[in-house]
Amino acid sequence: MEWPKLGPLPRALACSMSCLAVLRGQTVEVTSVAFSPSGAVLVSDSGRSLRLWDTKSGAVVKVLQGHTYAVCSVAYAPDGSMLASGAGDCTVRVWHAASGECLFILRGHTHAVDSVAISPESALLASGSRDNVILLWDLKTGNRLRELLGHTRSVCAVAFSPDGSTLVSGSEDKTLRTWQCSSGEPLKTFTGHSRDVSSVAFSPDGNLVASASFDQTVRVWDPTTGETLRTMQGHTSFVSSVAFSPDSTLLASASYDEAVRLWSTHSGKALAVLLGHKKWVNSVTFSPDGAFIASGSQDRTIRLWSSRLRFHAQLEMLSLLLASLARNEGNAAHFFLLNDAARDHCRLIYSFLRPRA
Repeated sequence: MEWPKLGPLPRALACSMSCLAVLRGQTVEVTSVAFSPSGAVLVSDSGRSLRLWDTKSGAVVKVLQGHTYAVCSVAYAPDGSMLASGAGDCTVRVWHAASGECLFILRGHTHAVDSVAISPESALLASGSRDNVILLWDLKTGNRLRELLGHTRSVCAVAFSPDGSTLVSGSEDKTLRTWQCSSGEPLKTFTGHSRDVSSVAFSPDGNLVASASFDQTVRVWDPTTGETLRTMQGHTSFVSSVAFSPDSTLLASASYDEAVRLWSTHSGKALAVLLGHKKWVNSVTFSPDGAFIASGSQDRTIRLWSSRLRFHAQLEMLSLLLASLARNEGNAAHFFLLNDAARDHCRLIYSFLRPRA
């Protein structure tokens, strides 16, 4: 079958995706959010405390208190047994997820702890601080295992690889670094951002690393070579957070421009813009099943979004394609962005719509 000439690609879908719920009740901005492994609970910082939200009802089910300065970062253990929080009081606290009991207070940093992450096997915790240091901790004993030195300014973000062997960090020194967890040895330094690296993430398949930066871009990197694979541009202010979908096909980014953007990790193209927050967005994350996205903002709310992007995007592109075909202005570029099922439908419908000799 001969397809019509190429034309321009569709622009990002500005909010065909729905906001399912707005979680209110915070008295301060939301800096960090994380889902439990089941997706039934969402944890957020709330000043000096943590709030646990029921994602179905939107109710607060537990408040964890103990930090003496504002909480900067939260993380859920992949096995669901523990929570971790880093705060401006220079400590990391580890909490029993079910009871809310504080299991450990981890001391060792000399400045605010801006980032915490728990390894896939729930055995290690990494903390990044404004003292330029990353510390690795044993979650069974609460003992400090290693000190990772190399960044020359505040460590804003840390994340483990899916197999737990590697840690990636981002810093105000404009670089990302990867580290071997077993030894603490540095592996690679990634350069390319022109401002602070505010957030980092490993793709669940382990093939990519993503970073957010105050240079208003999102970058996707090869974790082995440190090569920049794609640079995503579209945000109009600092990019504060990035997160991969569980299937590694989508990347979400949050920004001070009050928007969450979704990108294709394969092409780097913008797919959707989620609008609704009234002030800058600090944090974004996917639910473990990939069905939802949560975003936390300076407007003191958490928004839960449907992440059925492919469904909406496929329908939108199919609609654009069919409309152009009906006008005899078909666009093969739209066609190749569709999934197999949608392409089959397009072929069938095109056979009826194409101009006849």
